[in-house]
Amino acid sequence: MNKIVEMPEFRYILALFLTYFITFGLKLTKRTNLFPLFSLCCILIAFGIIDVIFFLVVVFSNLSVLYLFKRTERIRFIMTGSNILGLLLYQQLNNFIKGIYGERLGPNISGPLMMLVIKMYYLGKEYDFSTHTIYNLISYIFYLPSILVGPAPSFKGFIERPKQTKKYILFSLRVLMESFIFMGLHLLIRSKFSVEKMLEMQKSNFFKNFLFLYVFSFGFRCKYYFVWTFAHSVFSLDGYTNQKNIFPLSVEFSTNIKGVTDSWNICTNKWLKDCVFVPLKGYSIFMASLATFFVSAIWHGLNWCYFLMFLSFGLIIPFIRNNIRIYKKYLNDSICKFVCLFQMMAIVSYFSVPFITLDLDKTFSIWKNVNFYGHIFVLLSGFGMLLS
Repeated sequence: MNKIVEMPEFRYILALFLTYFITFGLKLTKRTNLFPLFSLCCILIAFGIIDVIFFLVVVFSNLSVLYLFKRTERIRFIMTGSNILGLLLYQQLNNFIKGIYGERLGPNISGPLMMLVIKMYYLGKEYDFSTHTIYNLISYIFYLPSILVGPAPSFKGFIERPKQTKKYILFSLRVLMESFIFMGLHLLIRSKFSVEKMLEMQKSNFFKNFLFLYVFSFGFRCKYYFVWTFAHSVFSLDGYTNQKNIFPLSVEFSTNIKGVTDSWNICTNKWLKDCVFVPLKGYSIFMASLATFFVSAIWHGLNWCYFLMFLSFGLIIPFIRNNIRIYKKYLNDSICKFVCLFQMMAIVSYFSVPFITLDLDKTFSIWKNVNFYGHIFVLLSGFGMLLS
């Protein structure tokens, strides 16, 4: 029988829950100056000593670059580029070591490194050597509520965050309970709809496979709903109630791609918009959007599946927009809204498969079992765009 939670996941979840209880205790005793120390303890539990040493080396290197290029106008872009390269190097080294020695004893530290990319961008943009202190900088990088899964707030937002404590304890507990619901849904659906079971689907039963694919992808999204809702509960203990990174209902019931991207991994999307989209949108809105999806793919790692998913979403935006215009022209408001909702449910479920499997062969096998409906739909949408 397969275990519901493997040992690497157990270590990670243990560290995750420790961030909640430690944050609660330190806020209650007014010892939040110890956040950086306990952040190190939590990532040590989750990832092990070697990865923590690597993380500290990267942090020290970043601080050196930040100081050396502090008078450079585009320091934030230098920080972003160098950190993404460092993240990719770590991932490749990790894959190389894994290929030699087999499975790791725990998950790798890519998550905190991904958050570090964002944090160093904001430090390059907003850190002022004349007004901010080293303690401000270290506290931001090693902010306990965000150390494992984020989200990464802007440096300015972090410095200006609310300082209240007791007022938000009940709010935090309510959000924590919400996160448990998503964790339960994820574990339940994962036990019934695994990648292996999706690969075993009979191609002849399209409607059943379509339903399975939707439930399968929803269960996968629930993992992120849990993690980011949990993170919101930890942030709330520190009075940081506006640091919400996900709106699950908005994602599930969105009628367009913008509705999904505006409600999913919100803080990362704000960073991508500020770092990539806004500087490029003067040249072309579509190309700026495509570049944003491309950078998002690289930020996740050098896996073709990331590029396949993110660039697919970037490329189909014009088709979806044109479809919506056609629906609005011929359908009444209620039916149009339902059709747009169904369209997004089908598109998100289909083009999320590469991100879920991270394996091209498995991705195409699952797509084959649902008759490549996503690509056929986009092709038909293209014809509709030419005719409209």
